[in-house]
Amino acid sequence: MKYCRLYIPLYEWNVTAFFDASAEDEAVIVDELCMVRCPEKTMARVVMNLRRDKIDTGFTYSNRLLRESVMTVGHASSPREFLNSYVHELRHLVDDIASASDLATRGEGVGYLSGELSWEFWNEIHDYVCCCGFRQK
Repeated sequence: MKYCRLYIPLYEWNVTAFFDASAEDEAVIVDELCMVRCPEKTMARVVMNLRRDKIDTGFTYSNRLLRESVMTVGHASSPREFLNSYVHELRHLVDDIASASDLATRGEGVGYLSGELSWEFWNEIHDYVCCCGFRQK
């Protein structure tokens, strides 16, 4: 598993992202979710999904009051599926930041935010989207 933490100054937002996560990573991910005060009901659902260790899945939880998010993309069956899960979770993250920041969801702002986040995550995700570096579970 790879992870990164980043701060987005324009929106005063912290993100912890996990890539290629599996059931083995449950404790680390749960610790992060606790730090952002993830509700028990949501936490239980996340833990259940992590323990199933299903491929081609992910989740994103954001605490809009704290302006913090945890984004997770699990093991993938192919680079294409990793990219699909990543884009799906990135969309949730961008929506959460946009909603909390009164940023129009139809405009350049969300486009730039999506691009900035992908640029920041590139070092962590490039092995999973490049066929030459893909490691199948």
